[in-house]
Amino acid sequence: MRRKIFPIILIFTILLSFVFPFATGAMALPVQRPVTVVDEDGQVLFKETILYTSSYTPPQEKIPAAPSPAPATATTKPQKAGLPSRADTGDVRLVIKTAYELLGKSYAYGASGPNSFDCSGLTKFVYQKVGVNLPHSAASQFQSGIRIAREELAPGDLVFFSYYGSAGINHVGVYVGDGMFIHASTPQTGVIINSLKESYYAHNYRGAVRLIR
Repeated sequence: MRRKIFPIILIFTILLSFVFPFATGAMALPVQRPVTVVDEDGQVLFKETILYTSSYTPPQEKIPAAPSPAPATATTKPQKAGLPSRADTGDVRLVIKTAYELLGKSYAYGASGPNSFDCSGLTKFVYQKVGVNLPHSAASQFQSGIRIAREELAPGDLVFFSYYGSAGINHVGVYVGDGMFIHASTPQTGVIINSLKESYYAHNYRGAVRLIR
């Protein structure tokens, strides 16, 4: 019976020394375990500390990758419904050039050029250069094209005014940018350039129309 017990103890001791690292969680580190061999009389035949390393590698938890952000898309500012776009076209440049060339021309009621103008005669003459035929009346020209807000003004638009605070449309000019417009003003001044910020024109401003898209 004793002969059978010692080999069992020896085998159990050896197995325990190898299995124990896994139980203690020191699986990836070098481990030292004493190994003892005895005979059937209990005499120690062999005793040595053996260094070994577990080859077991615990599985790593996979962390799902964060989804890639959706590619940014360019956005454009929505344009006001019905408002034509305004590019720096040749027609716009010709309208502005013609209006500047008429500065200093005389004022004559009912005249539409080439040397004398009233207000709507000047705008009619200027737009004929780009193939737009306007009526010879400020009120009628206000019904042409598309109405635009003052903050949307662009060179080439027509600007309209009343006389001394009245409700009607009595005067028209060509907007040339930077808050300025060219118009046939009075018999005393002829065709001149003024600012929309001047008190009289600011008070009597009634709207604007765009003819060139």
